[in-house]
Amino acid sequence: MYLLESTPKLLLVLYKLTGTVQFSTSTSSTRVENCLSRLWSIPCYVAYLYISYKSAILFQTIQFTGIFKYFDLFVAYSSWVLMVTCVISFNKRSNKLKHTLVKISSLNLPTSQRKTHSWIRPFFVTLIAINIALCGLVESMPTVCMLHMFIPAAITSLDHLYFHDLMATTYGKFGEINRHFQRKLYSIYQIKHLCHTHYELVTLSKKLNKCFEITTLVGIVSWFGAVLNLIYYVPYVILNNIGMNFVAFTIFTTISLSYYFLWLFLMVWMSNKTQKEAAKTATFVHDLWNKYSSTHNVTKITRHLQLISAQLLSSKLQFTVKSFFVLDFTFVGTMVAALTTYTVILIQCNVKPHDSTHFG
Repeated sequence: MYLLESTPKLLLVLYKLTGTVQFSTSTSSTRVENCLSRLWSIPCYVAYLYISYKSAILFQTIQFTGIFKYFDLFVAYSSWVLMVTCVISFNKRSNKLKHTLVKISSLNLPTSQRKTHSWIRPFFVTLIAINIALCGLVESMPTVCMLHMFIPAAITSLDHLYFHDLMATTYGKFGEINRHFQRKLYSIYQIKHLCHTHYELVTLSKKLNKCFEITTLVGIVSWFGAVLNLIYYVPYVILNNIGMNFVAFTIFTTISLSYYFLWLFLMVWMSNKTQKEAAKTATFVHDLWNKYSSTHNVTKITRHLQLISAQLLSSKLQFTVKSFFVLDFTFVGTMVAALTTYTVILIQCNVKPHDSTHFG
């Protein structure tokens, strides 16, 4: 039996090379296989250490203008913190994550993997590759410094793509439970079995979410700093008439912002869908109870449906990040509103600094 069967093989290799998956996908793996699974990502981490060393040297030679000194130093340091967080979290969570995935796969429910989300994998990976290739187009920043700031974001976003894949699997299982309820269920024992499976799946889904909370929290902080830097730099360049290759600048900014906003969308899309699909089950059970009560066919067994419905409502599935915020589309609106507010403040206060030295 294999885990992550719905994940394309090439994408699974990419997950292993970046350290996102540090366990054998076989449920009957040996200690040697588990050990080797942790070694796949070492070349990536060693390469990033070298890039960070070269970047630290080059940063000392860059002449920054005004607030961009603090912007780029924040992005650089937060990238380093993000990378360290990823390395530690990926290693610590691997056994717990595999154990949770084994339990989910052992639930006696077929998973109907819908094709509506499959386009996002190749598109998102392509955006990451294009952003890495375009790091050399930034005239005001050495390529190695751009790689130092972008690689941790790329690895963290791949981690969220991985979380998206896992949520797609649980979404399919919740959907299968709800399709059973939409059919005619005459046995209260069938209903109780499905509700028990639903409760187990909710518990396991929450455990999955906990495995990704730390990287999500640090990643969002890094995401906000990087996007604010990009957005603010656009009016800064235009209003200060900074001489640069406008075509290259436009291409880089457009593709980078597309990547970052798709990453934000990726964080919440499948989580939001899974939460909604899980919440439907309580409605179906309540509808069954209404059906029996409307015909006055109420017995001790059917009254038990009320208790089951109450239990489902009390075990509502909700994905949070250390209880700071809920992973749904209201969070996307909050982030966009925060970006707009801070961009307006920065433009009003510091869009034309007294020192007109070219940034970089």
